[in-house]
Amino acid sequence: MDPEGDVPTFSPEPPALVGGREPWPWLTSDVAGVPARIRERQEDFRVHEIPRERPEGRGEHILFQVEKRGIPTHQLVSALARELGVDRRAFGVAGRKDARAVTTQWLSVEGVSEDRIRRVTLPGVRILEMGRHPRKLHVGALLGNRFELRLRGVDPAHLRRIMKVLPSLEIRGVPNYFGPQRFGSRGDSAVVGRALLRSDWEGALRTLAGDPQDQDTPLIHRARAAFDAGRYGEAAELWPPAFREPRLVNRLRAEGKRSEEAVRAVGRRMLDLYRSAYQSWLFNALLSVRIEEIDHLHPGDLALRHADGALVEIAHPAHHNEGVSGGRLSPTGPLFGPRMRRPSGEVQRLEEGILAWAGVRAGEFARRRGNRRMGLRRPLRFGLGEAAVSSGTDAHGPYVELRFRLDPGCYATAVLREVVKGE
Repeated sequence: MDPEGDVPTFSPEPPALVGGREPWPWLTSDVAGVPARIRERQEDFRVHEIPRERPEGRGEHILFQVEKRGIPTHQLVSALARELGVDRRAFGVAGRKDARAVTTQWLSVEGVSEDRIRRVTLPGVRILEMGRHPRKLHVGALLGNRFELRLRGVDPAHLRRIMKVLPSLEIRGVPNYFGPQRFGSRGDSAVVGRALLRSDWEGALRTLAGDPQDQDTPLIHRARAAFDAGRYGEAAELWPPAFREPRLVNRLRAEGKRSEEAVRAVGRRMLDLYRSAYQSWLFNALLSVRIEEIDHLHPGDLALRHADGALVEIAHPAHHNEGVSGGRLSPTGPLFGPRMRRPSGEVQRLEEGILAWAGVRAGEFARRRGNRRMGLRRPLRFGLGEAAVSSGTDAHGPYVELRFRLDPGCYATAVLREVVKGE
């Protein structure tokens, strides 16, 4: 498409909102998917943090590198704090790493000697190296991550498909969709967010605690059915303790509380997550329309300059061809809200069309107090570097290994999505 031309139009019939499980289109749809088994064991998913800072040999902090297996970063910090007898706020991290993986990352801690860190003995944790440093680590203080992912059950004849997909993603970028984890285990967090946007408290409550579906376990299905039947006390007892929110709203309804009171009791943080899920769903819808445009700019676009995170207003796309092709500039899409910068021209009309398609009325994102903090721009793509593929056999059988580098905050699952094209 002519980069100076109009952006695509968007005028389908609005589908039912079901959360994060829509079959959003792939950038590499011309290449068939590669059926594979992913993460059969922790060692099949390795992540190596690329640090921005290394120990300087001086200062009040200890900068140390750990390898962890099967532990999320927040639990690692809590365990280290208990082991070392310090407040967890004394720790700093540059990134938060996956639990279902073998990962290396850097942490900092103040007020602890190197000897005490060397003596740490925690299951699934190894201290690799350390040194003194003058500053605490903060989230984002890393250059990126390297991934080594072993896929099992891959037909050797399909290797050439992977070898087509990865170079294409290196050249054009990886679609920056929000993944299924953003939308909850049932994929319906965005449905709750949509109800909150409209102050539809009864609808939000019904999605949180009712509406049983075939995918629910038998116990959860019974709990949701009890809610729909108005047996709130029974439903509260049926929900396992780990499901705090539905247990809470059922108890409150059993006490005669109104729907709004019950939903608000879930807490602002959770309600913000639900609203954010709906923002994310709308972003995915926009990206699905511009999927072939993630490496093109149009007049009116707001482009992200990756080097410093600045937004650049695009009047003449041809002036920025080198930056786009080099991966230094990318078009952005909307995380709708009152704080979001709006594009202009045809790009603005496209984004307004997304809202109309979804049935969002003008001003709904700004109308309620809980929505006023919302609104950002998000790049439609992210870069993929140092991509390679190989095959081999280990103690668990044959595998295909993908290796690549991503910038901070980018997800390897988005790359796998383009390769596998399935669950």
